Amino acid sequence: MLNAGTRRLLRLWGRGSHRRPPLVPRGRQTGVLNRAAEPEDSPYRLRYPRMAEAARKQVLLRGGVNPEHKLWSREEHALVGARGDRDVAKATGRKLSAVAIQRAQLKMSNPEPEFVPWSPEEDALLGVKSDAEVARLTGRSLDAIGHRRAHRHLQPVDSKFRRWTRTELKLLGKLPDAVVAKKLKRPVKAVMLRRQEEGRFVRPVKAWEEAELRLLGTASDGEIAKKLGRTEDSVTCQRRKLGIPNINPGRPTVHWKPEELALFTNKTDREIVAITGRTLRAVFGKRLNLGLAPVAPLHKEWEPRELKLLGKVSDQEAARRLKRSLHSVKCKRVLLRIPNCQLRGKLWTKQEEELVGTMPDIELANKLGRTVRSIVHKRAALGLQNPGSRYHR
Repeated sequence: MLNAGTRRLLRLWGRGSHRRPPLVPRGRQTGVLNRAAEPEDSPYRLRYPRMAEAARKQVLLRGGVNPEHKLWSREEHALVGARGDRDVAKATGRKLSAVAIQRAQLKMSNPEPEFVPWSPEEDALLGVKSDAEVARLTGRSLDAIGHRRAHRHLQPVDSKFRRWTRTELKLLGKLPDAVVAKKLKRPVKAVMLRRQEEGRFVRPVKAWEEAELRLLGTASDGEIAKKLGRTEDSVTCQRRKLGIPNINPGRPTVHWKPEELALFTNKTDREIVAITGRTLRAVFGKRLNLGLAPVAPLHKEWEPRELKLLGKVSDQEAARRLKRSLHSVKCKRVLLRIPNCQLRGKLWTKQEEELVGTMPDIELANKLGRTVRSIVHKRAALGLQNPGSRYHR
């Protein structure tokens, strides 16, 4: 319905509804002091008091989220922002993080901040001196210096991370990485990564001579590689490229005999391993290739009569009756989304319901042996107030 109130709201919030209207003074959007500064037709003057009243009624009905939570008093609010966070935490007995969060919600600055802003003189030392030297001169930690230097995109100048010179860059790609690393006294991995960054992937390739090709296949690839000063992979690739057989072909493939294949129909995999002397992995792979089901498998399929027992008795009792492991029973019940009979809620008695609302929730929970959340839900369902709440007093 379009009436005078909706027209006023559309006029204030029609364009750029995510921003505040220019007629409304900027500042805190909540609080008693700022509420008086709002215009009469401002939606903030109407919205936030109603939200505060709804929140107050909810806390009055349900109580706080944490019954042991200590609410802030007016005296404590007066200290926030007027003194340092550590002084306020020490005076109120609260945590430093709680004071900082409360101050941030009130949009106040810390009069005694622990973080000291970086000066131009300190920033000038980054990237020029080592992190340890900057820490000694500025009195800051190494972590703070490392984060500040990384934020300014500056490289460290420690001896372990030396800058690359033009003379060093010219050697990349001309010699093997191990030779360059030994000559420049740098790690081999650092030389390899720098060479890749420079785009120098061309390495000196040693051509094969006729005398070297005659040696292929006369001995093992490792012996020929040592004799020629090449890698074993290079010798193997060149031999395979020319179609020269290996002098040491390795272990020949042992074919399965008919009498061994007949064992898969009436023997388990471990029994076949003991009879044939093969590995369990080889027997399992052969069974998969033959498409045969295992004999006496370790995994037993669930029957309908077994599934009906899940959730009606405890998991321990079901595991004992079905002769299965407790882990198997739990996993199957959770997979079928069957609730556990032992975790069902405890029914409330009339005597327990009469005690709800007569004492704080945490005391009643300890007395009845229930959780605080259970007490809170039951009190909210009965429409009772929390005696331990500040608003109840």
